Order: sequence, then C-alpha cells, then structure tokens
Amino acid sequence: MTEVSPPRVTAPAEGAFAGPRPRFAGKVQPGATKVVLMEDGLLIGATGVDANGDWAFTHAHRWHPGAHTVEAIALFSTAESEPAVRNFKVVGVPETSPIRTFGASRHDCGEVCEHRPFTGDW
Repeated sequence: MTEVSPPRVTAPAEGAFAGPRPRFAGKVQPGATKVVLMEDGLLIGATGVDANGDWAFTHAHRWHPGAHTVEAIALFSTAESEPAVRNFKVVGVPETSPIRTFGASRHDCGEVCEHRPFTGDW
C-alpha cells in the first residue's frame, strides 16, 4: 500500500477568521489526485488536485457563524492520508448570541421613520 501524507492546508490559516463561504486551499504530495473535506464526520466537499499538487475548494453555501473544525484527507488511488485538521471561525453573529434576541425584541418604527430592527443578518 502507498503511504499518503496528509495534505498541507494553507487556507484558512489555523485559528483565523473566515467569511461565510470559507475557501480551503493547500498542497499535497505528487500523485495524490483528490482532497476530501469533512466536518464532524460528514462530507462537506471534495476537489481535484492540479499537476503541481495544489488544490482549492470554496463551499457553495453560507456557513453558520462560530468555530469550525474541518479535516482534509488526501487520496491516492485507493489509499488515503491521515486527516489534516484545521480550526477556524466563521464571522457573523452566532445563533445563540444575545444580540439576535435583543434585535428581535424591537418593533418596526412604522410611519415615524424607516428604521428596521436588527434581524441577525449582516
């Protein structure tokens, strides 16, 4: 069986903040053909590897704000690497934040002005 080294993850940086659609990128050893991304044991995406061993993946949907841990696994034929773990935070107001509750308690101003209460979306 071929020994497959874990991919090197260059984005997002460990512990960094990412936007709501995180972009993952890195490099793998020669011969690896795909990188699979997992979170909490669930497949979140996969991407091919170019001739230089570079790979990149941007998720198609917005992620919930807060801390995330993603595992990147390199594939070489039927062999797979140990996961490379990346921890990062998605910016935004988490669902459990009191800011959402406070914003939801406001009433529309109505005819007095055109302000709207904070809905939790930026």
